[in-house]
Amino acid sequence: MNQQTIAQAIKNIIDPVTKLPLIESKTLLDIVVSDDRVELSFAFERQNTPEFAAFQKYLLKVLKIELGIKSVKIHYAQPQQAPNATASKQPQHLLFSGPQQARYIAVASGKGGVGKSTVTVELAKALVLLGKKVAIVDADVYGASIAKIFNIHNDGVTIHEGKILPPKAHDIAVIGIDLLNEGNTPILWRGPMLGKLINQFFTDVAWEQDIDFMLIDLPPGTGDVPMAIQQVLPQSEMLLVTTPQHDAAHVAVRAGLAAVDMGHPLLGVIENMAYYQCNDCAKPQYIFGRDGGMTVATALSVPILAQIPLQNEKSNLTAHFLDLAKIIINA
Repeated sequence: MNQQTIAQAIKNIIDPVTKLPLIESKTLLDIVVSDDRVELSFAFERQNTPEFAAFQKYLLKVLKIELGIKSVKIHYAQPQQAPNATASKQPQHLLFSGPQQARYIAVASGKGGVGKSTVTVELAKALVLLGKKVAIVDADVYGASIAKIFNIHNDGVTIHEGKILPPKAHDIAVIGIDLLNEGNTPILWRGPMLGKLINQFFTDVAWEQDIDFMLIDLPPGTGDVPMAIQQVLPQSEMLLVTTPQHDAAHVAVRAGLAAVDMGHPLLGVIENMAYYQCNDCAKPQYIFGRDGGMTVATALSVPILAQIPLQNEKSNLTAHFLDLAKIIINA
């Protein structure tokens, strides 16, 4: 019996105050396991209500009967402690079985077609070259492409002890819907199903616990998936990818503001396809215009971390992404 086993068992019990499952309410502060005794701490006060009585009864049923724990002690917030004041004490990533010490970095964009997935993959490769252990979650459910970029074929996932073993490429562990879904079948799901899938990417996958960086390739825009990430990973950081075009920069600012509103630290902006260095040209050619990345960075008061060129024989993209990876490591 350990902290994660208990967290998984009780994650869907409804919080009597917020009326949300514990995995969403963020009011479970701590789980302490010692021998055959378990202590749980919650951010809300003890209440004399039918909802609270039902919550405690169901909680004890799961812990004592289903898990077989002999001694359970439950701590509730003292009357002078407001839930909002105590909820910040929640250990990071308590309610899922992902790597506890990893840095979780979501890669976002305002619109599709800006090379966000390619940036995610190349950044992951650069982090590996710098000695870091890296994983990627392809959360772009409708447009999953990470496995395709890595040339990982869907031959059926391997299950071990009830967990999915993520395949690896370039020493990078990868999971995405295209590794679970047969062929190129379209995904026709609405918000609640998307949220459950994102949660499963962290709770039902056998991630190695010594991963240093987990990159999350988000879908473009500000829809259901980014909000699901906020519920599962409220402390995740964010990178914003744009291209130089005015339209791409305009919607990238909107995506960045949404990230800030959800409480994600915004590390900075990556301008992809920033220029093209012709083999016979002395100066770079700005095919898609200039300064879109700087426009986004200025509007959001964050740095522009990299300007990645279009690739040709002369461009050394590995060097660009190694520089970016070093910045991320030290951020």
